[in-house]
Amino acid sequence: MSERYLIFGNGFIAEHYTKHLTSRGEIVLLAFHSKKNPRIPSSMQRKASKDIEHVQKMLKAYNPHFIILTQGISFIPDNEKELRRSIESNIFSPLLILEAAYRLRSEDELKSLKKIVTFGSAAEYGNSDTKRWTETSKDTKPNSFYGLVKHWLFDTVRFYQQSGLPCVHLRHFNAVGAGQDARFVVSAFCKQVAMMERGTKPRIVKVGDLTQRRDFIDIRDAVAAYDLVLKHGKPGQAINICSGKVNSVKKILDILQSLTTTSFTTNVDQ
Repeated sequence: MSERYLIFGNGFIAEHYTKHLTSRGEIVLLAFHSKKNPRIPSSMQRKASKDIEHVQKMLKAYNPHFIILTQGISFIPDNEKELRRSIESNIFSPLLILEAAYRLRSEDELKSLKKIVTFGSAAEYGNSDTKRWTETSKDTKPNSFYGLVKHWLFDTVRFYQQSGLPCVHLRHFNAVGAGQDARFVVSAFCKQVAMMERGTKPRIVKVGDLTQRRDFIDIRDAVAAYDLVLKHGKPGQAINICSGKVNSVKKILDILQSLTTTSFTTNVDQ
């Protein structure tokens, strides 16, 4: 029997999870703030209000089994450039949905609701030892504004979970895949290589610090992990969505070089 998924946000993660869910016949509705995603059927997207009463009406009318809160500015430099917008996007927007759901549950509504999932980040851990990145770890020491606001989100989620909402918080590591914004490192490299293959760009890849090491996870593996979280995650948990392996940015570039017949050099942009 199909279940109802209400996803707030219609970006990279929401797009891939929607395709994953609809491929198996689930019912999905996406709520967005700015504009529709052209790669998602228009009929599945609704303009989201910033008024809590309107949000309550949407939740009550749709009566979802699962609420997925993917809102937030994921490109870290943008968070540091626009502090107010970062807080509104990463904290206030999900808080609005959580408060609306809490009020409805207090009125004995949303009886079908099984789980609410919020999207945090590996940045919540700061530079702490990767061996301590576990769902039970308390070693969260954000050392960036982005990590800080995502940790504020975790504290917000914990408050509502303790108030009775079935919330699970995901600490998402570096997802990669088709359709991702070309400002992210893997997408940036792929776009440049594709342009070189087409002959529309000189054979020089613009790079940053290639020694940086990150845990990259394919978005197709990530969406499969969301299913596991919805099925097995316990309210109050913080669960890592990652591969469990760390690779250098240089290795990513080496892999791309092995996949293309176009040779290229690199130019470091400090």
